[in-house]
Amino acid sequence: MIEFDSYESINLELKNWLFKVNSKIHSITEKIPNEELMIEKNYLHTLPETDYSLYELETRKVFTTSTISFKNKYYSVNTDYLRKKVTIKYFPAQEYFIVYHNEHFICTHHLSNKPGKYVILPEHAKQIEKLWKSNMSLFYGKKKQANLNVKPIQSEQRKLSYYEVVHQ
Repeated sequence: MIEFDSYESINLELKNWLFKVNSKIHSITEKIPNEELMIEKNYLHTLPETDYSLYELETRKVFTTSTISFKNKYYSVNTDYLRKKVTIKYFPAQEYFIVYHNEHFICTHHLSNKPGKYVILPEHAKQIEKLWKSNMSLFYGKKKQANLNVKPIQSEQRKLSYYEVVHQ
């Protein structure tokens, strides 16, 4: 077993071994890797100075409320996209996402950590308010909408002595 004093000594030993192994003719390619590396270096490009942008793509259907569901919240979308499928490009590190329809930009949302289920962008607010007011069935369903004009049931008014008799 070989023992090393530090990471530097391990790395030095490893570099020496790699140089030795890569200076010999490779059994399959029949070329010397170190010589091939010198040739290939001329074709390599430098890495970009900025990090790559990492994101996740997801598809959502726009609800009749002109919202999409994402991470347990409902985020607004322009009312032109009701019932259409949209693409979300989510950037987890920056905690925001961009909404597209057929590669056409719709809007950008930052993830909300505020209480409440709906996140409505100011540019969507008037459209969505008009939509919601004109169609209450979006929230209450057709059956309940039909019952919105029904008066509540009046309860009977009784004296407390009635309950004393019932309780015995």
